[in-house]
Amino acid sequence: MPAMIEIDRIFRESRASPPSERTLPWEETCDGITVVVEPKPHWAEDMRVFHLEKREYCRYTDWAANGGHARFYGHIDTSGDDVMMRARAMIAREIADGLWDRALRRVENLQGVSWGLSARWVWQSRPDRRHFFPELRTIRA
Repeated sequence: MPAMIEIDRIFRESRASPPSERTLPWEETCDGITVVVEPKPHWAEDMRVFHLEKREYCRYTDWAANGGHARFYGHIDTSGDDVMMRARAMIAREIADGLWDRALRRVENLQGVSWGLSARWVWQSRPDRRHFFPELRTIRA
């Protein structure tokens, strides 16, 4: 078992999936504007894109179609940096609580198959209502 689980590795593994299947926020840059894309909750119509440094957001479809010319709306308390910091803090707490170690131990107890771990997050409107659901996916060696 790995001695240490890296937060950056968890973000890289989430980023390897297509945007509609990603489970953690990620950064994108277009026309000199950097944003953070928040994964879509199951109940939402579209993903939200937050300006990295400003408290502004837009819909992902608008961002994907228009890039830096997308229409951003003011947000009372959230910027892209806030979204990333909350996600990283949440993963750090879960690592400290041993949730990732236990999931990896279950994976290593399985024999004959090489497994990879991906985190499934349900992103809701408030960060304190986000829940962690481990999901195992097979990676054939």
